[in-house]
Amino acid sequence: MADESYKLIYFNARGNGEIPRLMLSLAGQPFEDHRVQREQWIEMKSSGETPFDQLPVLEIKKSDGSVFKLAQSHAIAQYIANKYDLNGKNPHEQAKVDMYVELMRDTVTSFMRIRFNPDEQAKEQGMKDFKEKTFPAFIGKINDATGHTKSGLIADSGMTRGDVVVFAVLDILSSMMGENIPDGYPHVAKLIHAVENHPHISEWLKKRPKTDF
Repeated sequence: MADESYKLIYFNARGNGEIPRLMLSLAGQPFEDHRVQREQWIEMKSSGETPFDQLPVLEIKKSDGSVFKLAQSHAIAQYIANKYDLNGKNPHEQAKVDMYVELMRDTVTSFMRIRFNPDEQAKEQGMKDFKEKTFPAFIGKINDATGHTKSGLIADSGMTRGDVVVFAVLDILSSMMGENIPDGYPHVAKLIHAVENHPHISEWLKKRPKTDF
């Protein structure tokens, strides 16, 4: 809205900040992409500037000067989706979007648990199992779901928060594993192509800073 300005605060990385950035881009909502260094974050955290002492945070400044601060990546994405009608067009679609967002969260949690396992032998075996079993199975579920919709996306009605989350999670997991999405999942490929070629998202992807993760 014209009477509001948006500022997304996160580190110089995609990480947990990229889903909100992509959602703001999909919505066509201009925003300040404010990236903080670790030293700045230590100061911010000690001053209590953020709701939960963590990032990302979305700051929405209204015309009267008041500022609404929203933390948690998925809460921010949900807020944007609700405001800009990007959650599906009916309760069935909305529940389906939520379901696949939760699947993405579970998959990322599983991966991160393996990645930061201090036991190197268990970590190596866990990563092997994730790449050979968990990852293909989870991509297969997305492929099956999008293969039975009119849009080729998660919801029949068109692009939603769910598609953005799938795109972002696959992007970050591929980067962290050092592997591309395997062949044999045409509907997933179609979803990725649709998201990255959406005019607003395409514009964001071209201008966002290059980072490893």
